[in-house]
Parts: sequence; C-alpha cells; structure tokens
Amino acid sequence: MKYKIKEFLKNFYHTLSKKSERIKKNKKYLIIRRKGENLGLGSYIITNLGAIHYAISHDVLPVIDMKTEKNCCQSKGEQGKKNAWELYFEQPISIKKEEITKKSAQITYQIYDIRPSDSMEFFTNEELVSYWHTLAKKYMKFNLNTKEYLEKKQNEIFSDKKNILGVLCRGTDYVHLKPFGHPVQPTVDEIILKIDNLSKKMAIDFIFLATEDEEILNAFKEKYASKLLYLDGLRYTYKKDKYIAQLDEEKGVDIYKKNLDYLTTLYLLSKCDYFIGGRTSGTVCAMLLSDGFKYTYFWNKGRYGMDEELKLGKKG
Repeated sequence: MKYKIKEFLKNFYHTLSKKSERIKKNKKYLIIRRKGENLGLGSYIITNLGAIHYAISHDVLPVIDMKTEKNCCQSKGEQGKKNAWELYFEQPISIKKEEITKKSAQITYQIYDIRPSDSMEFFTNEELVSYWHTLAKKYMKFNLNTKEYLEKKQNEIFSDKKNILGVLCRGTDYVHLKPFGHPVQPTVDEIILKIDNLSKKMAIDFIFLATEDEEILNAFKEKYASKLLYLDGLRYTYKKDKYIAQLDEEKGVDIYKKNLDYLTTLYLLSKCDYFIGGRTSGTVCAMLLSDGFKYTYFWNKGRYGMDEELKLGKKG
C-alpha cells in the first residue's frame, strides 16, 4: 500500500497543532491508565492512541500514566515509582505535572472503541491508516534517547540496503495458547510460500524478520541465509501454558531493553519497502509508524475461538 497523503490530512495536522494550543489553555486533563500486566507494549500503544484521540476530540489534555498499574514495561519494584511510558516516549503534550490536580483531572481506564485495530478494515483503508499515522506522529513521539537508538540500529542493520521485505511472524504463547478473539496467525510455511511467490514478481533483495520465536528465526536463517536481516535480542522457545510476560518475570529479564528492542523492530519494519504479516498489535504499530509501503499483505484467517475452524462449505 502506498499512502496517498491528501491535502485534507495536511490541513488536519495543522488543525491538530492549533487545537493543542487551545487545549493547553483549558488545563483539563485526562489521565490514561490501563489494567493488564500480561499485555504487550504494542497493545498499550494502540489503546493509548485511542484515548489520545478521545481526549483531543473533547478538548482535554491527554496524560499517559503507566506508573500506577502494573504493566509489561515495568521492572520488578517499579510500580508506583516510574512512568514506564516516559522511558520510551514523550507525553502527548508537554505539560507541567504540578498543574494536574484532582479537580482538573479525570482518570480513565476505558478502552475506547475508536482506535487503530487489527481488523482488515483498518489495514486496507488508506485514509484510515493515514489518519492514525498523522495522529501518532503528532502525539506519540519517541523521546530523544529512544529516537537516537532507533536511528543507530537502522544504520547498523539496513545501512544502504534497498528492496527490503519486512515480515512479522508471531509464534510462542500467541500461537500455542490461541488467546480468544485474537486473529489467527499464518504458519511459517504459509509465510515462506508467500515470500517466494512475491520474489518472482518484484525485486526483493533482503528480508527483515520480526519474530520473538527462536524456532521461527532458525527456519528463516536456513531458508534465506545471507538475505535475512534481523535484530539480535531476546527470543523464546515456547513453554506450555506460560505467557511471555510470565517467563520474563521468572527469568529476571531486562524489561527496559526488551521493550526497546521491540520498538526497534517495529521501527525497522516501518522503514522496509514492502511489508507482510499476520494481524497483530505489532503489525498495527508498524503501519502507524510507516510513511508508506510499496506493497502490503495481511493474512485474514479469522479469530481464535470464534471462526478459525470455519471452512468453506463446512456446515456448523
């Protein structure tokens, strides 16, 4: 997909800037929180952006609080002490924290219906993707340390390489535990077949793989060898009935570094020329970060526990 950033989107971005200044003068705040310690950072990015949209639409200042509730970005003992969001991002709008009072602030735990989603409607609607991309670019800026790290890794891994196909392939707990209502993921064989077919039709010189699964990485190494690019970092071999967040806690994983690597992977995906993958929070985030791809493909295989067993012609 090549985004057509139309004139109205440029005007929309200008309107956001003017609206932000007006909202600052109102000094009314929406404190954005969420419960769910086993949720990944990608899920927080999506729901936080939905809450930011709600706040801006209602002329209040969005403030993201990933300090109060336990979450995937906090190391042991950090709950209530450090706002994990600010380890990676700036606050949506620069504010003085001392101005936030009980009287001026409303706290929300709501997951707003209007937000980027893993639906095919989102992935295939250029104007919808462009809208959320523009909102994210304005209100979800990486902090300076994160930005410098991302750019450094891009230079190290991509350098002057061209014609890169980005591939997002989930495994581990997602595929084996099949969380109810989440999109069914393609198999490794399905993804490799798609890559091979695309290679016959378009110039693909390199493949950048985003996966947390050690076995998937090894399969791609064997298949694509020197054409394969990936970020070195923590990966997992699936263990039954364990979520990744639980494994991290058991092993004492460096949570900050793990999430920084996750963001780096999404950032690198967004810089690829082409992009294919299953429908996941990571896929949504890569689309939000990207200024546009020459080609995209997303598997639409139903949702776990809902319709993944439905087959054409099969009667229920």
